[in-house]
Amino acid sequence: MQFLEKGDYRYMADTKKQQTASEEVTKEAKQTETPEVKETKKSSEQPITMEQLLSQSDYNLHIPSEGDIITGTVIEITKKMVLVDIGAKTEGLVLDREFQAASDMISDLKPGDKVDAFVLDGDNAHGQILLSLKRAALDKKWDELVKAQESEETVTVEGLDVNRGGMVVSIDGLRGFIPTSQFGRQVTGKLNSLVGKTLDVKVLEADKDKNRLIFSERLVSEADEIANSDAALTNVSVNDVVKGTVTGVKPFGVFVAVEVPLDESGENLGVLEGMVHISEVSWDKVDDLTALFEKGQEIETKVVSVDKEQKKLTLSTKRLQDDPWEQLSEECPPGTTISGEVTRVVPFGVFVSIAPGVDGLIHESKLNGQSFAEGESVSVVVDSIDTEQRRVSLSPTTDELPVTYK
Repeated sequence: MQFLEKGDYRYMADTKKQQTASEEVTKEAKQTETPEVKETKKSSEQPITMEQLLSQSDYNLHIPSEGDIITGTVIEITKKMVLVDIGAKTEGLVLDREFQAASDMISDLKPGDKVDAFVLDGDNAHGQILLSLKRAALDKKWDELVKAQESEETVTVEGLDVNRGGMVVSIDGLRGFIPTSQFGRQVTGKLNSLVGKTLDVKVLEADKDKNRLIFSERLVSEADEIANSDAALTNVSVNDVVKGTVTGVKPFGVFVAVEVPLDESGENLGVLEGMVHISEVSWDKVDDLTALFEKGQEIETKVVSVDKEQKKLTLSTKRLQDDPWEQLSEECPPGTTISGEVTRVVPFGVFVSIAPGVDGLIHESKLNGQSFAEGESVSVVVDSIDTEQRRVSLSPTTDELPVTYK
């Protein structure tokens, strides 16, 4: 065998061939190894889920729940159904009664319109999402009315019906109420003429949970006068005689809108609320206030008290007349014989009317066996008068001479 020396050119050429061959083997080995490594990495990755795919896209998937109010896009409208894209796994449907209830709204819709919908059922037995357009509109209206109450914004309602307490009104499908006391003087007593007409009002109360919606027309029509109520309070005092308009008649009293002049000209008027309690209507006994007062009637009253915090007045009509008790004490001192009429017969005695608003009592111990009937005219003697306690003690007169003891 012939050995080559390192310096020999044949030795160098052979070594170069070996290096080239070694590099080719290494390259081939790497090419063989790479697919195996790639296959191993691929098998270690987890499957891609639907949520991951959706997160990588611009599509927003919503899963609505019952009671949600969502916004969607109208896809199709038929004679029995509205199909709405709400970004869920399936479209929402407005069907049956909900379709009929929202017929007025649906008639104005077209594909592509955005709508608010209330979710009635997020996934029924048929896998459908049932919606209500009407319910969503009403819920939205409640929210608007609550904001209108907070901001004291004026809203428009329509008069539907009149009852004893005031007027039933409607606003965008909701029903509310305007109490009689919350109407301005210009329409007081004329509520029937407002049925079917629109009214500008302010929200006094909007409570969705209690389904309670109360408005005031007076806060709009008499806004300027009400704004002057603070100034009006400084211009009214106890015992002042003021004029007003009856705004309501209740079993316990009469409500009156009192006009108070703010200056000497009397042109600028402040309006204050007042009430005449049934006990302050007349010195005579009053059972039915509707027989004496009606809405819209103008009356004159005397101020009994002023409530500056509530901006209200306590009024009286009977105090415009002389106090019959004071007259009685002057004109009928004890021992005076006077005529009267029996008003009540009770176990402990008989009540007799001897002056307007003044009933005296014949105690049973003074009847001496005599009997009386209601409505009977009698002659009595005044025994005593207590003007502070408003009490008069009477005795029946008798034609018999008193027995004299010796």
